[in-house]
Amino acid sequence: MIHAAINNGTAAVCIDKLKAILSKLLKYILAAITAGDIYMKRKDLVKYILSKGCVLSREGGKYSVFSNPATKKEIPLTRHPEVPDFSARKICRELGIELPL
Repeated sequence: MIHAAINNGTAAVCIDKLKAILSKLLKYILAAITAGDIYMKRKDLVKYILSKGCVLSREGGKYSVFSNPATKKEIPLTRHPEVPDFSARKICRELGIELPL
């Protein structure tokens, strides 16, 4: 698409559209950061949960279920590659372990 726009002599229009898209993307990223929508890698959260003494109870269809033997609480963890920060905090709170930094 960019090559076609340059060949037709409308490179300025294409650049303006690209600037508008990048501007919207930057606003979205800044809004997510200020709103606290930060994500944690699932594998890092799993390592953290296991290091605190929790165990993997079972694997479900869309979730892995972790339990804390000390508190006998269970909670599912989705298999998405990234977990929202607020969800990671909630999972740790439900399991009765310290919140990750």
